[in-house]
Amino acid sequence: MNRKYSTKKSEKGQGLVEYALTAILATLIGVAVWMAFGPKIKEMSGGLTERVSASGYSVNEGVVYIPGISPTLTPIVSSFPTDAPTPIASSIPTDVPTPIASSTPTQLACTPGNATHVTSKSACKNLRDDNNCKNFNYSSKKDTCSWY
Repeated sequence: MNRKYSTKKSEKGQGLVEYALTAILATLIGVAVWMAFGPKIKEMSGGLTERVSASGYSVNEGVVYIPGISPTLTPIVSSFPTDAPTPIASSIPTDVPTPIASSTPTQLACTPGNATHVTSKSACKNLRDDNNCKNFNYSSKKDTCSWY
């Protein structure tokens, strides 16, 4: 007889046992990795939390509050007269000016100046860039720089 599939009773449920053994092995490997690297992960996440909270950020019940950006529940009274004033909760901070996006950068005016004891041409170039100027002169003999 040619049978395509085996019908032996001993092979019944073998696939389920293989899946269970694979799941147990994966769980044991996961526990071993967590035991090996868990303290380091905890240390790193604690350091991140300290740095975030030191810079003014805070986390409360899984919500990150960023100063100047996070929602505020400060009531804003409408300027339109109504029967009874109703406070409105705003998600826009009222004390921070809203920046306006521009497609063209605003170039600040050049602030010309001179400096002595400048020891390199790149330092003179940095002074020029800091003052939003296009040109500069550097004299290595006198250690002087001027930008305009």
